Amino acid sequence: MDITFCIPYYGKEEENTELLTTCIRQIRKFYPDNPIIVCKTSDSFMPYSLEGPTTVYDTFADGSHILGAIELLTRVCTTKHFLICHDSMFLLKPLPAKVLHQPIYPLWHFNEASVYFYDGLVQSLVPKSLPVKIEQREYNGVFGPAFGGTLESLKTVWELLAIRDIKPYLGRVGLAGCERVLAIIFMHMGCGTESLNGNIKQHPDVFKRMGIPDFSMITYDSYFYKIWKNR
Repeated sequence: MDITFCIPYYGKEEENTELLTTCIRQIRKFYPDNPIIVCKTSDSFMPYSLEGPTTVYDTFADGSHILGAIELLTRVCTTKHFLICHDSMFLLKPLPAKVLHQPIYPLWHFNEASVYFYDGLVQSLVPKSLPVKIEQREYNGVFGPAFGGTLESLKTVWELLAIRDIKPYLGRVGLAGCERVLAIIFMHMGCGTESLNGNIKQHPDVFKRMGIPDFSMITYDSYFYKIWKNR
């Protein structure tokens, strides 16, 4: 499958490297030769070695999370398709062939209709060129935000973001803003309405703090499994 996997990574402690190495190991089970790109913060503690054709880059701005991965992929990705997943998201089985025909697809989505807290933030971040009424909340958020698609579509997303100041996108709140702004951009592009794994609220261990599980024991019918860690 012609796809590059990109893993945003932030780990200031050696114990955090287990997440990254496990994430890569799970990808390698099914895609031993595919390019994997790690987009890390400048102060991340890195494993001594990584499996397969894996390349490590520093993000263009520490704390930029997914935006750092997007920017990096627009410069260095050499495949037609990409997939961005957090180091705490683990591939459980081969991806379906349909992803090669989707310009953009979230890994998980969440319903945004009842969430009011981020309205002001989203209103300030949505590019002025997009004719969107935020108060309607008629979109599903992109959980993570983690998503895949074609490199051509990703370049369009980056152009539409038109970021002049990265500061509002940094940190936990900025990440939440990205989950919503990207969903609105996808909607504007007419894509990204179908997520690969479904609603994140249907995840059996949603928001539970836990260690890396025994993947052979997981019965969750999904392509990825997610765990939550304090970092």
